[in-house]
Amino acid sequence: MRHWKQIQQQFWVPSAFVVFLLLWEGGVRLFHVHPGILPPFSMVVERGWQSRTLLVSHITLTLMETLLGFALAFATAGILATLFDCIPLLRRSLFPLLTAFQSIPKVAFAPILVIWFGHGMLPNVVMAALVAFFPLLVNIVTGLDSTSEELELFMDSLAASWQKRFLKVRLPSAVPYILSGCRIAMTYAIIGAIVGEFVNPSRGLGYIMATAQENFDTSLQFSAILIVSVMGWLLYHSITLMENIFLRRFTYGTRAAVSEGLAYGA
Repeated sequence: MRHWKQIQQQFWVPSAFVVFLLLWEGGVRLFHVHPGILPPFSMVVERGWQSRTLLVSHITLTLMETLLGFALAFATAGILATLFDCIPLLRRSLFPLLTAFQSIPKVAFAPILVIWFGHGMLPNVVMAALVAFFPLLVNIVTGLDSTSEELELFMDSLAASWQKRFLKVRLPSAVPYILSGCRIAMTYAIIGAIVGEFVNPSRGLGYIMATAQENFDTSLQFSAILIVSVMGWLLYHSITLMENIFLRRFTYGTRAAVSEGLAYGA
């Protein structure tokens, strides 16, 4: 029974996707929707294949901007969360300001980033990092706070320093939260990169979408949208795969693991 449920879960997503595509294709043709409003899926695929050389070069750029923006956001959020854990006063002072900053639509910063950093990849990378930063920060901070009270008392009894407490208990306990934040932030980074390419139209899938919209090329626009969706799905599941590997290798919250680490002075 359990094996049958696993098979159902594996085939549910592709089956649902195929049904969606059939409804899209059939609905557009059944109701005679104008291709300029909503082209059928077959036309979108055909237009994408015709423009494959153009799309591949822009896919590479958008992917680079997304990964670089995510890496920048991860590094910044990790450093800041570590400082928050080390200096509680800094957290109480700065975290409300970051929360207020998060409420500002990031698209408002896109023209400013172009003024500051010029045209090219850099403003799009920074935009991707801005969008992905806060989910990462919140998840890392939450993970560092998730250490059980029992383990905290145990570390107190050992008179452990902040460094050993952080490396042996708090950081390992935060790994599941960090990876969960990475899954969310990776998809946000794609959104940030696309938004940057809309405002800074030089290259990338956002540039393709903006250009196709200006030329009333709806099929090409939907081709770019589908590519972004597939890219997001692949990046999301790559983080999920990493999460499964990490969770199999590490044991969290065990007194034995903490004692062993302290005994060897690691």
